[in-house]
Amino acid sequence: MEAFEKIVQSMPWYGWLGVVSILGGTVAGVVTASHRHRERMEMIRKGMDPDRRGR
Repeated sequence: MEAFEKIVQSMPWYGWLGVVSILGGTVAGVVTASHRHRERMEMIRKGMDPDRRGR
C-alpha cells in the first residue's frame, strides 16, 4: 500500500488529467455499448429487424 501512496503523491496535478480522461472515456464507451445492446434486444423482442434501422 505504501508503494501506491508514493506513486499517487509523486504524480503532478496535470498527470491526473490524463488518468481521469482515460477512465472517463472507458466508462463512456461501456455505457454506450450497454445502451446499444439494450436497444437492440428491445427491437428484437418487438419483432423488428435491428439491422434494417434506417433503410
